[in-house]
Amino acid sequence: MLKYNIEVKVWSEKNLTKCVAAAQGDEAYL
Repeated sequence: MLKYNIEVKVWSEKNLTKCVAAAQGDEAYL
């Protein structure tokens, strides 16, 4: 269960980074 929670946390952080980058523009994401 702990491993699953860590994976979800990492995935959520990656997803959040994509959303923030998209909001700032493609240059920020690349």
